[in-house]
This record gives sequence, C-alpha cells and structure tokens, in this order.
Amino acid sequence: MIAFVLLATGLEEAIRQKYLNIKYLKADFVEIVRNPRMDEEQKFRGTLEYFAPNRAVFHITYPQEQKMIVEENRMIYIMGADTMVKELEGDQVFNPYAFLTEKSDQFEKTIKEENGKIYIDVKGDSDVFEGARFVLDAKDYRVLEIRATDSFGVEYIFRFSNIQMK
Repeated sequence: MIAFVLLATGLEEAIRQKYLNIKYLKADFVEIVRNPRMDEEQKFRGTLEYFAPNRAVFHITYPQEQKMIVEENRMIYIMGADTMVKELEGDQVFNPYAFLTEKSDQFEKTIKEENGKIYIDVKGDSDVFEGARFVLDAKDYRVLEIRATDSFGVEYIFRFSNIQMK
C-alpha cells in the first residue's frame, strides 16, 4: 500500500508538471450526455481548443454547427446568428485542467495504472459535481477520456483523439 501511494504521488506529480507546461491543446472530441430523465442520450462531435489556464472553445460540428466558449466563470453559446452568455458560479465550472494541475491535491482521488492507461477517479466536493474519471495514456499522459457526473445524475463522457499539445 505504501509503495502504491508513493507511485501514485510520483505519477500524479509527473502529470501535474506536464499539464502546467501546456499552454495550448487541440483535439477532436465526441461528447455523450446521458441524462436519467431522458429516453435517449445526446451526442456531440467537433474540435476542442484549450488555452491554459481557463479558456476552452468547443467547435461543435454535430448534430449542428455551433460554438461554445468557456472562460473563467462564463459560458458563451453561439449558434448561427444567436448568442447566449451565461454567468456561472465558481463551483458550476468543471475545469479538467484544474483537476490535473493546481487543484489536483484538493480532491479525494485514486490513481491506478493498468494496460497502458492511467485511471484517475476524483470524488466531487460540491452540490454540482459528484465525481469524474480521467483516462490518460500512460506513455505521454494525453487525456483520452473524461467521465463526469453532476449532482442530478447526468453523465458527461468526452472522448478525445488527434490530440496536439504545445
């Protein structure tokens, strides 16, 4: 058990350092939203651009062209000629970058490495966020998948490919 804790701590620090040094990330994504109160899951597809430490731009191409920009505590939705801005409370923003960097030691979590992947399970600490699972490539720590569940039981699954990091 002590060896696992030391391994997890060293691995966690290596992941944190990798993401602290990344200033830009671009990846294709598929998002699946599973809401227990809806009959069908929702699917979205597009490209994500992430500008560290807190700006993400989702260029959504499916099911319809739209853009979502998340920065600080604000979400901006752009669909055709329509734009909607939503101000968010601090605990309403799920920022994966923060979980891998400056907030990584603020959450209860487990880390395991298996079959060439690293699994980080994070327990939520707010009324909005129940928990998340990060799946990383064990070789270069690229985030391949994120699963997060909100307090209403809605599951958000992001799968990433064609990942470029600078």
